[in-house]
Amino acid sequence: MYCEKCGAQIDDDSVFCQKCGEKQSNLDQKNVNISVAKKNRLKKKTRNFAIGFVAVIVILSIFLAIPLTVQKIQDNARINAVVGRWNEFGPTKSSYYRGSIEFYKDGEGRDYSSSVNADSFTWSIEGDTVKLLYLSGDTMQFEISGEFMIEKSSNDIIFRKDTH
Repeated sequence: MYCEKCGAQIDDDSVFCQKCGEKQSNLDQKNVNISVAKKNRLKKKTRNFAIGFVAVIVILSIFLAIPLTVQKIQDNARINAVVGRWNEFGPTKSSYYRGSIEFYKDGEGRDYSSSVNADSFTWSIEGDTVKLLYLSGDTMQFEISGEFMIEKSSNDIIFRKDTH
């Protein structure tokens, strides 16, 4: 840098000219420019950090949402596989003839083993097992095996899904 009064070359950070002793006025402006430049760099770093942070949050949200969506699709497919009328099937018919059982999408169902009234129940899927809870407090479990449901209690009663 050069002195404003005598034109002598002086250090860039000099407050006074070493030759004539004149105070340099552009030094204040230079400090202002440096301060503004530092603030701009700080703003840019802050902005870049904020953008990066938001991007990471969005990506994590997507990766967390995908498994939940896949699980929901799988659960819905399993529910659709169970829903419908299941009729007792094959040589396992016993004196305790169950007749048919209906499963509805809302997790409720009706058991038509009684010739008088159908028994209501709620059901849920846990793994490969369909669990029934009757209003009376009784429970029953079925193992899902392809187009069959096999009662997991006493007599291995097999039900086949009604295709109508």
